[in-house]
Amino acid sequence: MSSDGQPSKALALIQIARKECEFYLDQHGSAFAWVKNPGKVMMLRSRGFKSWVTKQFYDTYTEAVSGEAVSSAINVLAALAEGARKDLATRVCNRGGEIIVDLCDGKNRLVRITKKGWKVGVTEEPMFRRYTHMMKYGSVEKGTPDDVKKLVSFFKLKEPGDEVLLAGAIGTFYVDIPHPILDFYGSQGAAKTTASATFRQIVDPSSLPTLSVPPDQKEFVQMLAHHYVPTFDNLSNLQRWQVDILCRAATGQGFSKRELYSDDDDIIFQYRRPVILNGINIPAHRGDFLDRLLPIELPRIPRKDRVEDGKIKAWLQEVVPRVRGATFDALAKSLGLVDEVRKEAKELPRMADFAIWGEAFCRALGYGKNEFFNRYIEKVDETSSVALESDVVAELLLKMMREKTYQAMWLKKEIDGTLFFEGTATDLLKALRFINDEKKFVDKKELPPDPRMLSNWLGELTANLADEGYRVTRRREGKNRTKTIYIEPIPPPKLDKASESATSARSAEVHETQSADEGRKADAETLDSVRPSSANPKENERDSADSADSADSADSADSADSADSSAIGTRASSVQPVQGSASIRAASRKDEVKPELSLYLIPNNVIQSAPSNPRSIHIKLGGSIAVRMNKARERDPKKDSSQDVCR
Repeated sequence: MSSDGQPSKALALIQIARKECEFYLDQHGSAFAWVKNPGKVMMLRSRGFKSWVTKQFYDTYTEAVSGEAVSSAINVLAALAEGARKDLATRVCNRGGEIIVDLCDGKNRLVRITKKGWKVGVTEEPMFRRYTHMMKYGSVEKGTPDDVKKLVSFFKLKEPGDEVLLAGAIGTFYVDIPHPILDFYGSQGAAKTTASATFRQIVDPSSLPTLSVPPDQKEFVQMLAHHYVPTFDNLSNLQRWQVDILCRAATGQGFSKRELYSDDDDIIFQYRRPVILNGINIPAHRGDFLDRLLPIELPRIPRKDRVEDGKIKAWLQEVVPRVRGATFDALAKSLGLVDEVRKEAKELPRMADFAIWGEAFCRALGYGKNEFFNRYIEKVDETSSVALESDVVAELLLKMMREKTYQAMWLKKEIDGTLFFEGTATDLLKALRFINDEKKFVDKKELPPDPRMLSNWLGELTANLADEGYRVTRRREGKNRTKTIYIEPIPPPKLDKASESATSARSAEVHETQSADEGRKADAETLDSVRPSSANPKENERDSADSADSADSADSADSADSADSSAIGTRASSVQPVQGSASIRAASRKDEVKPELSLYLIPNNVIQSAPSNPRSIHIKLGGSIAVRMNKARERDPKKDSSQDVCR
C-alpha cells in the first residue's frame, strides 16, 4: 500500500490483470494469460502482454506505470499460473478425434472437423497461440474434389503421377502426424516459389509466405515454432546442423534454450511441422534427410505458357476458398476411412502415418484405391536411390563391392563364394581413396578426411545400402577391441516350412535331372564302345553328327553358365520361391549329388546370384523371371534300354 492508503502500482496491475484474465502454464511449463476480451492468448513475459496491462492501468488511473512495477506484477501473476495447465497449439490442433483450425479472424472463431462434417464455431477456452505474422484464414466456401485436383494440376509437374502426392499432402497438413518435407525443385522459371507459397497459404496464411534459413541455430528453432507451415525459399545447400533441425521438426522432436543467462530455466520448443522447401536442386543428400523428403520436380515453364503474377493471384483468390471447403469435407471422410486403410496396409515406409492418412484423404477425394499409397512407395524408392547416387562414399563403396578389379584387391571370400569387406575404418578409407585416385571419380576433398568421419558417414548410409542389398555391421574384436567393419551382400530371407519343403522337393527333382543327364551320357559312351560300326556310311555320319550336336550343346551351355556367373547381384529385398518346376527323372542310375539349384522371383532389381550356387543367376525381365535350362535330348528307346520318365 502507498502512504495515502492506495494500493501500490504493482498491486493495482495484479488486480486489473486477475479481473480480465486467466493464468495457466502450457504443456512446456511456460506461463500464459488468457485475455477474456477479445479472447486472446499471451505469454506473460511477452512484450504484448506488458503493453496490454500497461494500457489497462492507464485507462483505469490515467497515470503511467514504471517498468519495475510491471515486472513485479508479472512475477506474481506467473506464480499464480502454477495451479492450472492448458495445451496450446499453433494454427491447427487435433483433440478428442477432432481436427480444429484457428481462423485468426479476431473473433476467436475456429473450424471443427469430425466424422460427421465440419462447422465454424467460437471457442471459450485458450487453445491457440498467435504470432504477429499470422493472417486471418479468409473465406471457406463449399467446394468439390475437382477444385483440389484443379489446383494441383495448375502447377505442371515433371511427373504427372506426383499430382496425387500433392493432393494428399494438402490433407495431411491438418493432421498431427510426422510429415515429410515437401521440396519443390527444378530449373529457373519453374514457378517453385509460387507453388510453395500457394500450398502454404491454403493451410497457414501468413504475411511472410516464404522465409530464409537463418544462420543461427536458436533463431532457426524459434522460427519453426512460430510458423505452422514454415516455407523456405531458394535453398541451394543446407549445413548439417540445419538438416538435423529440419529432420527433427518433421518428426516432432524437442528443442530447448536457456531463458536468461542469469538462471537455469529453459524454454522448451516441441512441435511437428509440415515444412516446405524449394530450390534448383535437392539441398541435402543425407540418408536420414532423404527418408523424410517428398521431392516434387517442376519443369521450366515455356514462354508461351507464362501468366502475369496478378492474374495468378486473382485466380488463386477465387479457387482457394473452395479448395479449403473441399479439403474440410475430405478430412471429415478421412476420419472414417483411416482405420480401414490402416488395416489394409501390410508394408509401410518410413513416414508410415503420412502414407496412411494421405491414402485415406485421397480416397475421400475420389482417387483410386491405393493410388496414393503405391505412388508414394515408388517415390520413396526413387529417393533412396538418389541418396546413393549423389553420395561420394556410397558411389566408391559400391564400385568396390561390384567391380571385379576392386573385388580382387579389397574383398575376401566366404566358403560359399560370397565376397565381403572386412577391416577397420582406416582400411576402408584407404580402399576408397585408392579407387578414387585411380580414375578420379570425385574430388578428393569431398571424401571424409579421417576414419572417424568415415565411420559416422557410413552410419548414415547403412539404411540406404540395405535397400541396395548390402549389410553394414560393426564389431569389436581381438585383445585391443578394435572396431571392425563388415560389408556383405544380404542373403535372401529364409523360407517358411511349407515353402522350404516345396523348394527341397524341387531341388531333389533337379538333382535327379542332373543325374539323369550324366547317366544318359555314360550309357551312350558304353553303347558306342560296344556297338559295331554300321556298314552304312550315311548312318555313321548321322551318328557322328548327333554326337557333335550333343557336345556343342553342352559346350554352349557351359559357356553361357560361365558368362552368367560373372554377374553379381545388387539387391535382394523381397525374394519369393518360384511356384512349379520342370524336371526329367532318371530311373537307370544315381550319380554324385550336384549343388542344388534354387529359383527365386526377385521383383526389386535386375540380377541376383543364387545363394546355393554362385554360378546360377536369376534375371528379371519386365516383372517376370527368365531362366535358361539345357533341354534334355530325347532318346530313342530302340537304341537305349534305359527308361526315362519326363514330367
